[in-house]
Amino acid sequence: AIRFAAAVDCAFTVTMAADGQYSGLIAKNPLHEHWQTYTINSAPYDLGEMAEFVDLERYGDRRRAMPETGLGRNVNLFNRLRQWAYKAIRQGWPNPTQWDRAVLDRAIGYNVTDNPLPLNEVRHIAKSVSKWTYKHFSAQGFSEAQAARGARKGQKRRDELLPKALEMRSQGATHQQIANTLKLAEKTVRNWLKDKTGKSHIR
Repeated sequence: AIRFAAAVDCAFTVTMAADGQYSGLIAKNPLHEHWQTYTINSAPYDLGEMAEFVDLERYGDRRRAMPETGLGRNVNLFNRLRQWAYKAIRQGWPNPTQWDRAVLDRAIGYNVTDNPLPLNEVRHIAKSVSKWTYKHFSAQGFSEAQAARGARKGQKRRDELLPKALEMRSQGATHQQIANTLKLAEKTVRNWLKDKTGKSHIR
């Protein structure tokens, strides 16, 4: 949703040839007596409606950073910071205060650009990233996640190779021959083929 909002914002900036440095903090007051204001649409536009008036194709690739204008700056800083945080928190599992400080320092460093965000916005982004990563990443949780990924990988490999192992066994191949052919440990092959009929291994 945030990237979608940034894409719409950037697309309107390009379409209207607007000032990319405009932060949205200063605007003309439509209720001032010197302005004659016409209300065309009484209901607020949502992002979907606004997107119909601009071309968003150039912003569709999520692997590419948004332009450094408007909401794009927030999106880029958030994505760059969270990707760093996912790896950095595993380097020592710091306490909350240390982690908040480290994330903020990194965010401030990333914000050194030609068009930086206000420090208050940087603080909010850093706090969001540090709070989420500290809550969802822990030494125990990371170990459990690694174990779960390993189990899924092992199950996938077993599902792929077990039919071949069963076929070779039915043709008279030894456990060692099957292991050599499929590049598995002999113990693994023996465990897979405890039921020589293979019925319990086939779903």
